[in-house]
Amino acid sequence: MWVEARKVMITVETPKWSFIKYRATPKGFVKELTSPLPTIFNYGFVWGELGGDGMPADAVILGGRLPQGTTREGRVVAEVLFKDAGCLDNKLVVAQSVGLSFCDKMSIRLFFRCYALFKNVRSRLRRSPARAAYVGLLW
Repeated sequence: MWVEARKVMITVETPKWSFIKYRATPKGFVKELTSPLPTIFNYGFVWGELGGDGMPADAVILGGRLPQGTTREGRVVAEVLFKDAGCLDNKLVVAQSVGLSFCDKMSIRLFFRCYALFKNVRSRLRRSPARAAYVGLLW
């Protein structure tokens, strides 16, 4: 078990239930790709932190749907261990409250297992050697 008590500032790039993934740029949000499954969380980035891919650290924001571009403070309650294209690209799990419910844990695990599977299918179709893998969840 792991608990990170720090607070972070996050910005929503992809609202909950969206099939379209967006990426924040200095000129606004750019449509990046259509996801084969809806994002069951708000998905965004953490201000001032870099992820394993050299981009701003990814964050999964628990709770109700938030509009794209929403920036708010939240508490890091877990971390998804994820490999993408051979490098660690972990995702912080951020919430307003402390701790994760059993349902939250199961949803996060299932989503990222499916997400890795779909990324790998897409890579094979594109004949790309890049592989993704859900490694685990720390809370």
